[in-house]
Amino acid sequence: MSQWFLIDRDGRRPVRSTHPDFFSSFDYDGGPTWPQFVQLAVDASLNHVLKAVETTAMVNGLDLEDVSTRPDAWDSALVIVRNGASLILAETDPDADYHFLHDESASQVAGLLACNAAFYGHETSSGTVFVSTWETGAIDLTWCDSLEPGPSFARVFHRNGTCTEEDPRGFALRALDMPATSPLLDRYAFVEFLLKPFGIEEMHPVIDELPVLAAFKVRG
Repeated sequence: MSQWFLIDRDGRRPVRSTHPDFFSSFDYDGGPTWPQFVQLAVDASLNHVLKAVETTAMVNGLDLEDVSTRPDAWDSALVIVRNGASLILAETDPDADYHFLHDESASQVAGLLACNAAFYGHETSSGTVFVSTWETGAIDLTWCDSLEPGPSFARVFHRNGTCTEEDPRGFALRALDMPATSPLLDRYAFVEFLLKPFGIEEMHPVIDELPVLAAFKVRG
């Protein structure tokens, strides 16, 4: 049996056959892979959210058909569900002809409600995980990280009107109190970390198990 040794400025020592415990506590997107999805979490009442959704749809030239009382139509609808202390807007069909949720509409809803909000999701084609947060309707963070060529940045928006940008992984490692030199980052854990102030009980990329409060068919 061969024995390997590492020789450096600290001397000569045998190479261990097992990984250090340090690495076992981190995992890059560990566990089941997230499916493609987008969600908008808002800290607001249902009535106010419904009015903001209606206004945003009108601004973007979309028609909404209320199918809240038709569970058979929820599989391809924009739904509003409750998750802990927050209301979540989600679309159940990523291949639908028309979509309500995107960067601009999320910003419009957050602004109309003047509430704390978070827009987040996963784009499977490029492995992009993203999250944006608003404080009382004003954008304060946009974070985006892609495995394939695609958008990758962390932008912090300051109240004086300025914006700073840096590498998204360095930003996330610092937020999670991990070593800046660590090559391992659980991006899912970072998104969940940013969602903690919203009182979300458990992250659900697929919202099938959450109670539906309202549902709408989206048409152009």
